Amino acid sequence: MSTKPALSGRAAKLEKLFYAFINGDRSVQNSQEAKQFFEAVDVVCEHTFVVACVERIIGRKEGLSTVRVAIRSNLSLAFITTATTAFLKRVLHHDVKTINDGLFLEKLLVEILSPSTFWTTFLGFYQCNQLEGDTLVAFASLCLEIVSSSSPDIQILSHDVESLMKSSPLTKSPLEEVRTLGYRVEKVIQLRKGQATASVKMNYSPGGRHDNDFEDFRKISIFPTADEVSSKEEPFLQRLDDVFEIPRESRTSSYISWLFRLLREDMLADLREDLQIAWGQKKAKYKPLCLGGLNLVNYDLGAGTRAKPFTLMVQCREGINFPQNKRSPEAKKKYLEEYKNFVKHGVIGALCLEKDIIAFGSIVRDVNGLIKDHPVVGIQVTDNAGLKLAVKALLSQDFSRLKFYVVDTATFSYEPILQRLKEVTEIPIENAILDPAGPPSTYDPPPRLQAFIRELKNCRQKGLGADLGPKLGFKRTIHIQDAQLESLIKGLENPVGQIQGPPGTGKSFIGAIIAKVLMELTEYRILVLSYTNHALDQFLEDLMDIGIDENNMVRIGSKATARTDALRIDTLSRIPQGRSSLDIRPMLNATRSEQLDTATRLDNLLQSLKSQVPLQEILDMLEFSDSGMRYWSAFQVPDGDQIAGKKNKALKPVDVFDRWLNGKNLGSLGMLAAHIDPEDYPIWNIPPERRQTLYNEWANQVRQEQVNDFAQLAETANNLYRQIDSLFKESKRNVVKNRRIIGCTTTGAAMYQSIIRAASPDIVLVEEAGEILEAHVITSLSPSVKQLILIGDHKQLRPKVNNYNLTVEKGEGFDLNVSLFERLIRQGHRFAVLQEQFRSHPDISQFARLLAYPELKDGPKTHDHKPIRGLQKRVVFVHHEHPEEQLNNVSDRRDPTSKASKKNAYEAEMVLKTVKYLSQQGYKSEDMVVLTPYMGQLSLLRQTLSEINDPYLNELDTHDLVRAGLMTQAASKAAKAKLRLSTVDNYQGEESDIVIISMARSNKNGDIGFLVACERLVVLMSRARKGIILYGNMNTFLASKKGGELWKKYFDAMKEKGFLFDGLPVHCEQHPDRLSILPKPQDFDQHCPDGGCAESW
Repeated sequence: MSTKPALSGRAAKLEKLFYAFINGDRSVQNSQEAKQFFEAVDVVCEHTFVVACVERIIGRKEGLSTVRVAIRSNLSLAFITTATTAFLKRVLHHDVKTINDGLFLEKLLVEILSPSTFWTTFLGFYQCNQLEGDTLVAFASLCLEIVSSSSPDIQILSHDVESLMKSSPLTKSPLEEVRTLGYRVEKVIQLRKGQATASVKMNYSPGGRHDNDFEDFRKISIFPTADEVSSKEEPFLQRLDDVFEIPRESRTSSYISWLFRLLREDMLADLREDLQIAWGQKKAKYKPLCLGGLNLVNYDLGAGTRAKPFTLMVQCREGINFPQNKRSPEAKKKYLEEYKNFVKHGVIGALCLEKDIIAFGSIVRDVNGLIKDHPVVGIQVTDNAGLKLAVKALLSQDFSRLKFYVVDTATFSYEPILQRLKEVTEIPIENAILDPAGPPSTYDPPPRLQAFIRELKNCRQKGLGADLGPKLGFKRTIHIQDAQLESLIKGLENPVGQIQGPPGTGKSFIGAIIAKVLMELTEYRILVLSYTNHALDQFLEDLMDIGIDENNMVRIGSKATARTDALRIDTLSRIPQGRSSLDIRPMLNATRSEQLDTATRLDNLLQSLKSQVPLQEILDMLEFSDSGMRYWSAFQVPDGDQIAGKKNKALKPVDVFDRWLNGKNLGSLGMLAAHIDPEDYPIWNIPPERRQTLYNEWANQVRQEQVNDFAQLAETANNLYRQIDSLFKESKRNVVKNRRIIGCTTTGAAMYQSIIRAASPDIVLVEEAGEILEAHVITSLSPSVKQLILIGDHKQLRPKVNNYNLTVEKGEGFDLNVSLFERLIRQGHRFAVLQEQFRSHPDISQFARLLAYPELKDGPKTHDHKPIRGLQKRVVFVHHEHPEEQLNNVSDRRDPTSKASKKNAYEAEMVLKTVKYLSQQGYKSEDMVVLTPYMGQLSLLRQTLSEINDPYLNELDTHDLVRAGLMTQAASKAAKAKLRLSTVDNYQGEESDIVIISMARSNKNGDIGFLVACERLVVLMSRARKGIILYGNMNTFLASKKGGELWKKYFDAMKEKGFLFDGLPVHCEQHPDRLSILPKPQDFDQHCPDGGCAESW
């Protein structure tokens, strides 16, 4: 280790003086020598590091005594600010705490704090708001050490810190560093009070990092505070294994906390990234909406049946720009009606003062407000604390510097789940969920169902199949056997029935059978859950197809297909049979009356907030203020005296206050001066500038009280809105009470929990459970639930999350993207596996067997799939070495290994030619799907394929492209043709006759990003029924360090079966002996211009 050069000049003299003091050769006699000692400490710390300096102070005979004298030599604010602060900053350094288990620091603190002369003075300056900057930071650091110390000499002062945290808390400081220390002080105080033996060295426990970090997760605001966003502290997050190592009797609360904290952190990762883009700290293809020139004009509560939560109506002079030809109110209105994504309703945003977040809120799209010359937009602030800050900021002198940044975070999929987790007080079938490998939980199905299960078991024991037709009222034979029979039994008899279904094995079919059994043999009500609207509608249609009466079904949520539209709860609640028998009018009228009263009070308060604070209100505040009572007394007029002021009018306290405020002295009071208490004379001697400062402070206090009252009334208004909304939902509750199958997405289950609770579902049946986050399933479980049935596949893609650090793949143990389905299997829960696939030709299904499902069998009809016309093989991998391109500023959220998405122009052209060629063979666009792993390639394919088709995307891919700036909102609403284009991840659970895949990756480094995952390759190779064509660079995949072994196994199988080519292997249907390999796009026109061959017929 290199040593620093010797000191010279003044620094060398100070170093020499330092050793003279601590060795006892000199002693501190006055404040000048104390200042020299502190300067010397600073020089030595800089030269030899702080730890070495402290060791020398402790180790030398007069080191500690020098500190004791120097710290008390001058207790003036000026000396503490200029000299003492620098010393405290050095000795309170984090590294000092690490030496001798903190005992060296403790020794120094005893000398500094005992006796308490210095501390008492320092505390007094803080209480008088006289500490600033580094001095305030030093004071906060000292407070933390006091409450953390185990030394009785230091601990005795902790009461002072507890008191100041109540009266003048550090957490209210304007300095972020002080607030952060304040939160830690709060946490230690709580730990001390909660458990006397608790170790304050628990550096990783919940609470104390910022103003939104609490031990009880239910106290945590879903949306972050400004302190939280700027905090550098790592959040408290438990690992999955840690949760399940907790004793069973106390595991439940930790489990719910774990779900909440991880899911919320996943949302925050997205939110932080969007804020960085909005603030220009991160580049992106799209530019988020930024509203500026903000002015609070009013508030809105809605009216009648259109009541809404409390909404701030804010005028925006910047950011809302209509097209040049849409300037008239009529044209603007038409434009807004046509383009719903222009200032989109419900999107989340952050109100900021430069880069300091004040509050989060969602946009309320008011067409009549938006068409004004200076548009007005509604903002619903997410919480009451944020509303206070927002109102104060919008009414402050800084309002012109405020911006509202619209972020693209999909909070709608997080917020309901997180809120529901806060509300969870019990988990049905808890033992099966929290102790899956433990003793089997008891579950007693109704008698008729028990008898049916016994019959099924009897068939299984005899090695026979079972015909479900007669028992379940089918008009046709429904014969199940082997793995299907076992899966049906497992799904019906266990408190958590778990069925794994590899690709194409009929997961939805077995789910529909289970639902039919429960409908026929029980009185149970079933809640059917899927993650996406598409999957939900597909399953509800399966239930109709299997014979379940749609009059027994209801779909919660606004989206639906043509077939499921009649099941929508909004539709059913409007028909006479759906209406509630409860007469809600009296309650509605009473609540609306309260709402009107609240609105009147809000009007008055808002008017006051927009006006200057009256002097009388300040006087009223001073009368009841500990620090203001003396001032109030000094402005009083003696009772019964009629002392004349101007124009002989009686002088009132407010007149006295006004004269004082205008710099007048006692002489201006005339006869009243004789009645002033001599103790109040100093108040009349305060300089005019100080009087104005005091007035501003008092006015701000009154203003804050008004803001608090306004926010409290807003909360009252929101409570009244919720009451009204709940009354109107009574018809929907009536619908679900009279239907036995309730279908909704997992997000919907959290959003509409009050409606679902009314249904009291007995069974929750989850489709594609391997794709759904555990929290989404848990929040759907009402207290009435007796059984949970999970149908999915943990060997395909896991649930999507935004924060890679929380995933299994990262390996940190948080495992957020492990579904409940997978977690139960990993922990030893019993499950059944479907083993026969009915989708893919055996040439295709062999890859699923190779990669993940060695026991997978092919259904007999899969052999009947006809070959692909015009192709030599039904499985084709076209190898090429055309390099990939980077798409900068666009990243694939599931590929954190790369900051840029990928595209490959060669592959896009080859896909275009392939689609055209297959169309010439007579295949329709709905017979095909084009897949790619990468968003950059998805965008390029969409542009390229539009030459011959108008490729359509599902809502997930559309959202991803719009978010990435690769597709406009207007284009996302354009007419769609039938050629499906999708990312691989968003096509899981779907299938097509022919699948064309552009892998996009082609480089010499073996960089394949998230394609190292076997689960993604399984999904990719299991979507096709009749044929699959892939374009990619084999060498790139084989060169991958992490995925090379997987891809070698894959390509070895490709070679063995003769499926690997250097171009598309085609043949002419009219001349079967005419074979061609087409490695280049132009080869299609040369060798098969019309889909055949160059030879004439």
